[in-house]
Amino acid sequence: MKIEDMPIETRPREKALEFGIHTLSDRELLALFIRTGTRKKSSLEIADEVIKMSGGLSVFAKLSKEALMTIPGIKEAKAIELMATVEMGKRIIKPSKLDEIFVNEPKNLISWLNYEIGFEIQEHFLVVYMNNQNRILGHEVLFKGTIDRSVVHPRDIFREAVSLSSTRIILVHNHPGQTMQASSADIEVTEIIVQGGKLVGVEVLDHLIVSHGEYISLRSLYPALFD
Repeated sequence: MKIEDMPIETRPREKALEFGIHTLSDRELLALFIRTGTRKKSSLEIADEVIKMSGGLSVFAKLSKEALMTIPGIKEAKAIELMATVEMGKRIIKPSKLDEIFVNEPKNLISWLNYEIGFEIQEHFLVVYMNNQNRILGHEVLFKGTIDRSVVHPRDIFREAVSLSSTRIILVHNHPGQTMQASSADIEVTEIIVQGGKLVGVEVLDHLIVSHGEYISLRSLYPALFD
């Protein structure tokens, strides 16, 4: 059924105007950005295809232009527009420089960190750099691949810290397999970096593991690591 043939109260745009944008389902929101369908499928049905391919809007954020273009009704221009909506959302939740991080509430960072690396299919190791007031000075993905002491080099972490005049850092990496448990390698790497930080005057506030919207804090689980 074409959208114009649907009852007015079930059309995404009219529903948003009548009841508020927050009342729209995921498929209805996506259909608004897709805008037009094809002769065979409405924008709602194309939205269903996107959600089916990604498994949900959170993973949709990681779909490539090429993957989106395999769906009938989505060509290059529309694929770029959909990717732009993801990037806009990412920038909205991304902390700006000089934002203060409340270390006792790391969940304030989790949405952004999951957008950054939480849905990647390969492990990424990211460092958030801060000053003495826990204000963000910058962040950088420093390593990709399985996290162990042969890959994660403290010298690279602390070189960037010195460059930014950072005295505090938060370590972050993702678990693509969605296993929300710290491995022995995670703990070993954390210990090495914490001890290295003490030598150069950079405090490691936490090591967060993120995956598909979830997270764990190694400081909460293993506080002795950070003493």
